[in-house]
Amino acid sequence: MICPAETRSRSRCTHPGAALLSSFWSKDRIVAPPGFNRWQIPPASIAIHLCIGSVYAQMTSIANMLGRIGWASASDSLGRKRTYTLFF
Repeated sequence: MICPAETRSRSRCTHPGAALLSSFWSKDRIVAPPGFNRWQIPPASIAIHLCIGSVYAQMTSIANMLGRIGWASASDSLGRKRTYTLFF
């Protein structure tokens, strides 16, 4: 465990949060109990990634659509010659 220099001793860390962190990372907490089905975790993580990805794709599509509508109306009001001048 990493301990601040002022609270470090040779035998152990005397930092107030050291006991909390050592209990958080204890073997009893990080090892699954017998009979725990580990195959439940991948489908849940895939579902979460699909939800995040679908929101990202939707926002990208909406931005693209609004840009196309905005640019179409701007090019209609500018005219073809001025629009080509902006591009080239």
